[in-house]
Amino acid sequence: MTELSEKRKRIMFVAGFVALVIISVDFWNWTSSKPLIMGMPFWVVWDIIVVILTGIYYILFCTYLWRD
Repeated sequence: MTELSEKRKRIMFVAGFVALVIISVDFWNWTSSKPLIMGMPFWVVWDIIVVILTGIYYILFCTYLWRD
C-alpha cells in the first residue's frame, strides 16, 4: 500500500478537526428534550462520545502527522 502524501494527510486531519468541531456543538438537539440514557441526560452522553472521538483523533494525529 502506498504512503499518503504529506499534503493529503494534512487535508484529512484538518477535515477531521472541522468535523469534530461541528459535531461538538449539538445544534440539532437544542429544542428537543431527550430521555435519560444510563441515568444521564442525553447531552452528557453526547459529550462523552465527542471526547472519546477527540482522543482517538489526537492519537492518530500524533502517530501519523506529529514531527519530532
